[in-house]
Amino acid sequence: MKKTMLLCLAFLCFTCQRIEAQVILGISPSGIYNNNTYFGNIEFFSYSLANLSIQDTLKGVILVDVAVDSSGNGNLDYLVYDSLNLTIPPNTFYTDSLLVPITPQFRQGINTVVIWPKNDPQAVNRFIVKDSLEVNINILGYSAINEVPTYNREEVLLFPNPVHDIMYFKTRNAETSIERVRVWDMYGQLLKDESFLGWINMKEMAQGTYLVEFINKERIIKRYKAVKE
Repeated sequence: MKKTMLLCLAFLCFTCQRIEAQVILGISPSGIYNNNTYFGNIEFFSYSLANLSIQDTLKGVILVDVAVDSSGNGNLDYLVYDSLNLTIPPNTFYTDSLLVPITPQFRQGINTVVIWPKNDPQAVNRFIVKDSLEVNINILGYSAINEVPTYNREEVLLFPNPVHDIMYFKTRNAETSIERVRVWDMYGQLLKDESFLGWINMKEMAQGTYLVEFINKERIIKRYKAVKE
């Protein structure tokens, strides 16, 4: 009798796990993506999460991660993620979109953006992920660099600008804590990536227009245009 009860309990537990595992989540593109974009842009990536289950409703927290393979070797650099508390009935889908900044994780040329849902480690309800979404996007460089402002004197002062050798930076706001400075050329090539010292040496750079990025401790990026003479 005891053995029979144990077998019944084991069967019930297996059945519960099997029923829970019927919640299968698929992801697919929603809309048409731009094949080309520029450094400095922010792109929308729309996607649909489909509950492929026949009878089970998906309830719980879903994490959607976005990463980029910029080198084509399968190594993914993490970009952004979204946390969604959803209820998706069987055979229905939920559509959403993510804002992905075209940041230094991307390289000029073809990049593969990978979007996939996953379980929240803290969530009770679990589901199975069927697939991921991959989108190829071509980065063209800073062709629209002239649309970037020179600088906001109330936030930061760049001098001299135009510059011959050394460019100095001075923050106007004491609460602004800059940690790193990056310099890009018009073609999206990263030329400088240094800790913030209050100045940067541009002596070896060719004459032209450059994009200067300031990154603060909150990882917020401010971009300004600088001219090398």
